[in-house]
Amino acid sequence: SRINPTTGKREAWKDTVERVVNGCFTMQEKWIQDNCLGWDENQAQKDAQEMYQRIFSMKFLPPGRGLWAMGTSLTEERGLFAALNNCAFVSTENIGTLEGDHP
Repeated sequence: SRINPTTGKREAWKDTVERVVNGCFTMQEKWIQDNCLGWDENQAQKDAQEMYQRIFSMKFLPPGRGLWAMGTSLTEERGLFAALNNCAFVSTENIGTLEGDHP
């Protein structure tokens, strides 16, 4: 768990889950509003509460880096969303071709 910058103490599980859920929905709201898709606060609250319950009871868990970074200054202030990425995949199927084009 992270150290809470306000209290100086380690987060309890409930605090971690709250930070992660709030971070997810803050990111989602910004994206939806930036793309003029119509943010529905009531629906978001229902979805956030459901997400909290599922994560808290470990029926659904984000990746470890999501638990570590979501809702922190890394994502909220610095915008370093790559901190949420656990891994990536790039096909090496055509690695021997000069341009990497598919045959």
